[in-house]
Amino acid sequence: MLKMIASKHSGSKKADQLVDCAFMLFSQRGIAKVNMDAIAAEALVTKGSLYHHFKSKKEVILAACNRYYHSWQRAVARELLEAGTADEKLELAIRYSVRSCLIDSRNRVFTMEILTLSLYDVEVRASWAQFYDTARNYYINLVADTFENSGDGDFDYIEERVNLMLCTMEGIKQQALFEKKICSEKNEERISCLLLDMIR
Repeated sequence: MLKMIASKHSGSKKADQLVDCAFMLFSQRGIAKVNMDAIAAEALVTKGSLYHHFKSKKEVILAACNRYYHSWQRAVARELLEAGTADEKLELAIRYSVRSCLIDSRNRVFTMEILTLSLYDVEVRASWAQFYDTARNYYINLVADTFENSGDGDFDYIEERVNLMLCTMEGIKQQALFEKKICSEKNEERISCLLLDMIR
């Protein structure tokens, strides 16, 4: 079961719209190059209206992180609705993660921005760590279920396999900074198969 991460600003339609605009700008221009004026302008609201919902750019960044986390969690849960076996669930989850985290350039750029910001910002790092731990534990449980149902696999190395798979995804993300074609739709199947081979 995927544990949902709490969101401070969920429930307000206007706040959600502002966060969507901020997410789009952050993924297009980079977090450092987007200020509160730009977010307000993109959302077609006054700066005062933006500050009514968010006291600072930091709050907007953290809300954008939550938007990303919740979006991934809801979407991966939807992907798995049709899966019958544990192995099918694992495969669908990996394939969705490749599509959303690597092939989708907005998500790929945003998460790279957040990782960079995490080097210096304790709150952003804590937010990302919470999501990372949730996703990591989710995958550990999926792999454990797969091994248990098949009677195969080495239970002693499940965590190591998941860690390696997640590190490989982050490495592919970084490589895409220099070789954009690596995260093209053409390579989606190859990356998915690589990660599945690594984790099974």
